[in-house]
Amino acid sequence: MAEAPGTLNEVQVRRLAAVGRLWGAVRLFHPWLAEGKIDWDQALIQAIPRVKAASTPEEFRAAVDFLLSFLNDPASHTRILEEKPGSPEPPAGSPATTVVPPTLEWIKDDIALISVPDPRPRPDPNEPSPFAAIAKEAAKAEAVIFDLRVSDRSGFDPNDPYVWNDDLQSCLLSFVQGEVPNSSLRYRMYVTHPGNPPGFNTFVNKLGKPYQGQASRPYRLVFVFDDKIPYYAWGLFPGLQSLRLGSTIFEGEEEPWVFPSREKLTLSDKVEVEFRIADWVHPDGSSDLHADKTIAPSRGTEQKADRALEWAIQAAEGKIRPASRENVAWVPPQILMEKPYADPEFPTEELRLLGLFRFWNDIHFFSPYQDLMDRPWDDTLLEFVPKIAAAGDALEYHLCVAELTTRIQDSHTVALSQVLRQHFGTHHPPLEVKGVEEQTVVTHVFSQEGVEPSKIFPGEVILSVDGEDVAARSDRISRSFSASTPQSLRWKVHQRMLAGPQGSEARIKVRHADGTVAEQVLKRTMTFPRAKRSTPVFGVLPEGYGYMDLERLTASEVDKAFEAIKDTSGLILDIRGGALGAGSHIAQRLARLKVVTSIFEEPEVHGMRMSWSVKRIFEQPLEPAGPWRYEGKVVVLINEEAISQAEHACLDLEAAAAPTFVGSPTTGANGMVHFLPFPGGIRISYTAYGVRHGDGRQLQRVGIQPHITVRPTIQGIRDGRDEVLEAAISYLKGAK
Repeated sequence: MAEAPGTLNEVQVRRLAAVGRLWGAVRLFHPWLAEGKIDWDQALIQAIPRVKAASTPEEFRAAVDFLLSFLNDPASHTRILEEKPGSPEPPAGSPATTVVPPTLEWIKDDIALISVPDPRPRPDPNEPSPFAAIAKEAAKAEAVIFDLRVSDRSGFDPNDPYVWNDDLQSCLLSFVQGEVPNSSLRYRMYVTHPGNPPGFNTFVNKLGKPYQGQASRPYRLVFVFDDKIPYYAWGLFPGLQSLRLGSTIFEGEEEPWVFPSREKLTLSDKVEVEFRIADWVHPDGSSDLHADKTIAPSRGTEQKADRALEWAIQAAEGKIRPASRENVAWVPPQILMEKPYADPEFPTEELRLLGLFRFWNDIHFFSPYQDLMDRPWDDTLLEFVPKIAAAGDALEYHLCVAELTTRIQDSHTVALSQVLRQHFGTHHPPLEVKGVEEQTVVTHVFSQEGVEPSKIFPGEVILSVDGEDVAARSDRISRSFSASTPQSLRWKVHQRMLAGPQGSEARIKVRHADGTVAEQVLKRTMTFPRAKRSTPVFGVLPEGYGYMDLERLTASEVDKAFEAIKDTSGLILDIRGGALGAGSHIAQRLARLKVVTSIFEEPEVHGMRMSWSVKRIFEQPLEPAGPWRYEGKVVVLINEEAISQAEHACLDLEAAAAPTFVGSPTTGANGMVHFLPFPGGIRISYTAYGVRHGDGRQLQRVGIQPHITVRPTIQGIRDGRDEVLEAAISYLKGAK
């Protein structure tokens, strides 16, 4: 049994939201999670109670450390940000400003020891490099030992590994003969969300430029380093190892992990998290740095001998050869498939929050339309952490998730679950209702065999359903359905206005045409009733104009349809509703030249930097096709029921024929749809990549706008007229 709902305080909400952002970012970008061996969901589930229970910033930090411990990655850790008061610059000559210079010592006549106690570059680049003279003198040797162990006297900060010393690298390469392969940087990359085609995720290997050795003859090279090894060595050492051109000795208890790229996130309570977002991939396929020999620290201990240096001398004398390393097989990343956690319908608080964090991060990183939201997406996370946590039963939780989807303002977005289906109703009485003149109006009455004819007629106004005022019912429904535009929300609400359980009786209060008000009772027997147009699928209208209904016309029927209307002076294309895919084929028969119909924008997210999200932009062209081109005027009928593929048909026609659009604005939602599971048996859809007009204009949250605005009226519905079609015919008559 699920636990009783609790109330979160402001501090808990802020901390949980911060952990949710961290968990989602690590889930997508930490390279080790791509292998699928770490249960990162379980890490969050176990961390959430610790985050809630934390009473101090230190305890909160410990909870975050617990979360990160599942990675077993020393590169991913926390620290407390401390406010540092302003302080004067350190005096000249202090360790922070003075670079400890390198030295040259001859171990034997033919073995040179170059010690580099401070890997930082010289402060003044105009001064002579001390490495140049050392390299020239050491060139007489047969073997060179580079002691790269960092001295405590230096001001080098091992927490800032991105130190690059060109002078030191040039010195190293002056003893290397030929080309040395560099390592590559491997990070995760996504094109939209990978859970649904055409989205995918992969590793990107950013190959480093090979090193060019400058030596005219071979040298025996030995490198000694410790856990403060700086950035410049991470690519060069493995390359030398792959060619067996140098021996490496590590002095320390445990060899350092190599973490070339990390990301920082500041959470609440001044807790900062740094986590791995990329790995080196060395020439042998490995991603870490392994020395030929690891020796426990001896410097600074009671032992007088420098054991690491002793071993290095043996290697320089040729008594110990560089070890060979076997190639490591490449493991491709797993496709990011989310666990559905479908049962039970009311999951634990931890799983509910996991669903919120997963969904929030997916929209944050992959939604092409985040910049079109009215509210900042960050605020939505803070808003829904307490709501999701406080849900007391399955219905309250599922309604909360549905409300969450409305913040995206995308008509492709909907929360689907059995709980929500039962709550909003699966069946309707035999009536079609729509929003007309700011009222809920009956637009069609269906006759059913064996069912008494309805006493409600087209054009009559619905006032209440099951005792609930239409305005209140509309407001209640609208809180659970996402919409790109007001007209789309109105359409979605009226699709569900009369819904209820199958076989139940709908008590409908209606205002008749004569102004009288009565309540009628109708049984709910139909699933989403929708009236069919009385016009033909294609053909010639009585007024002599061609007509095609794209809601019913298939691509295979397009050529036949054009033959039927070839002698007409005008063509009406009806896209008031869905489309079956004939739009582009029709547009090809109308186009004079090759045109760009639309511009696609696919989010491409690179793990190299979480903020590095670009849009892959490509144009969709359309070329003329068919045995002949239709030359007449073209009119397209539209309304708020045209969405997605129907709107894309409008884009094709717009670019190909510059038609006149008649009717009312379309929904304003286009692009490939992605589905994401939400714990409790919920599936959420959202637009995964964006679409614009061929000339770059915005379509999402705008819709196709009519040139001639015409909407059905209550009186027109009562009279059985199609006022939008009539307006199109009238326009064509006047266009002659």
